[in-house]
Amino acid sequence: MITLNSCAGNAHQLPEDKISNKEILALLNIKHQEFSSARKWRPEDFPKGVRCGQSIFYSKKEVIEFFGRYGYKPKDAQRKPILVAAKIR
Repeated sequence: MITLNSCAGNAHQLPEDKISNKEILALLNIKHQEFSSARKWRPEDFPKGVRCGQSIFYSKKEVIEFFGRYGYKPKDAQRKPILVAAKIR
């Protein structure tokens, strides 16, 4: 039996750092509804995805840059130390 890869035609268009919808949700710790509504924030800036079978793959770098503009950070991102100055009397 021969099975055909449904994304064989788009394989050359997939980004090297490809990431799927489910991986984006886990990486940014967001819900599907937030991801879907993000396309409406700035549709011209939203990363372009490449369909491969039933999934759409995006460039991980582009996704992090886009969501970073709106305050979302990846789970494993290092946080900057917070400096607090206090006056002691």
